[in-house]
Amino acid sequence: MDDAAVEWYGIDSPPIGQVLAPNVPQVVAHESVADAVFQADDGRIVHLEFQSTPEPDLYRCLGYASALASGHRALVQVVVVYLSGRQPASVTLDAYSIRFTVEAVLIGSRDGEAAEERLRRLVTSGSEWTAADLLDLAYWPFMQHPRKTQSARAASAVKTAAALPRRPGLAAMALVVALTTPFISCGRKLRTGGVADEPPDA
Repeated sequence: MDDAAVEWYGIDSPPIGQVLAPNVPQVVAHESVADAVFQADDGRIVHLEFQSTPEPDLYRCLGYASALASGHRALVQVVVVYLSGRQPASVTLDAYSIRFTVEAVLIGSRDGEAAEERLRRLVTSGSEWTAADLLDLAYWPFMQHPRKTQSARAASAVKTAAALPRRPGLAAMALVVALTTPFISCGRKLRTGGVADEPPDA
């Protein structure tokens, strides 16, 4: 994750210095794997957690955060990226002696039609794609859109990514598939045939 991606997510963090292994050491004899873990230039650990629906409670995130803080002896900033637009019940867990807060990024509340128009202009102009553009494409299936179904937008995003130059195309394809595959029903998953909606690359 680079600084452009940090800005796209809206994370209030210093520049990212390095990517860390997502394996989280536990006191018991096994490891948990967090979604994505980075270290910022000021030494803090930034943990991105991706959720298809609002987290019913924050104890799992607290477990990751405490293990990361203990393992790295550093401050930990937890950012939960919700693919739905529904506001989580709470971003704060009050466990008396422990008060734990996460930052919520609501992808489903972003304007999918505006993102579609940006992507269409980008494809037409032939301009170089930035990290923010690739994130727009990858998350477009989860943004608000009154006219196009999620599966149609996922198929369109895959088609657009496949048409990009090799390096950004592979990055975009990996993001799109990683994000959409677990959350779109099997019968409609990333289907490119029979999609009536006009894709952003049209």
